[in-house]
Amino acid sequence: AMANPSLFPDITTNPCANITLYGKKEGVQARERIWTDSEIDAFDKAADHEMLMARLLYIYTGQRTSDIIKMKESDYEVDKSGDPWLQVVQQKTKKRLWIYCHADLVPALEAHIAKHRQARPNRTDAPLIQNSKGRAFNRRVFVARWDDTAVKAGIVTLSGKKGVRRDRSNPTRHDLRRNAT
Repeated sequence: AMANPSLFPDITTNPCANITLYGKKEGVQARERIWTDSEIDAFDKAADHEMLMARLLYIYTGQRTSDIIKMKESDYEVDKSGDPWLQVVQQKTKKRLWIYCHADLVPALEAHIAKHRQARPNRTDAPLIQNSKGRAFNRRVFVARWDDTAVKAGIVTLSGKKGVRRDRSNPTRHDLRRNAT
């Protein structure tokens, strides 16, 4: 708006000029952390098959948690030429994406879907990441289960105090997006 002040003749100063952006006020640096190979290995050893698949989806799709937990088995498709794709509608941007599946993701994804279909053969359009009842996780439960796995793996230390953030040096789910291939 201030780029064209004639649209707002009564405003003489930029109302946003003195706003401090989040993080700068607290002296927090932007994160550039990625997971190390040893952290990934430790997490994988501690993870059940659902958390392992979530970790793979983070790394091979680069999607946000909200998009990972909304993915369905039917979002995975092999096209006529034999190329594997995941269809995602991003919650934040509402954009529909077709993400090419990395060669390392395909066998894990197909085995994961087969395991779900074996457990519940009559189910269609099941979520890719399922809770113990075969339903989609809600975000809170997914995050708690992820954190439990990361703590069990020894790569995350949670604060025991309510309202206290974890140590910023700990790897986060979001950091895995930076590992995306």
